Amino acid sequence: MFDRTIKSIMEPGKFLTAPPGTTVSQAARLMAAKNTGAVLVVDEGGLVGIFTERDVVFRVIAQGQTARALGI
Repeated sequence: MFDRTIKSIMEPGKFLTAPPGTTVSQAARLMAAKNTGAVLVVDEGGLVGIFTERDVVFRVIAQGQTARALGI
């Protein structure tokens, strides 16, 4: 099982992407709608970060932040 490649378990077209200007609220709604725990943050066709459920909890809610752009 652990000798499988990452490519063999990834589902094409299932990646959730958003631009850096996406708000935390928008990203959370996207993740909920797609039943996924992360959004790939893409700018000009390149990956600039990954925003996860953990980011929502620890970097936003726990610090009392309001909905803000994904400043990755």
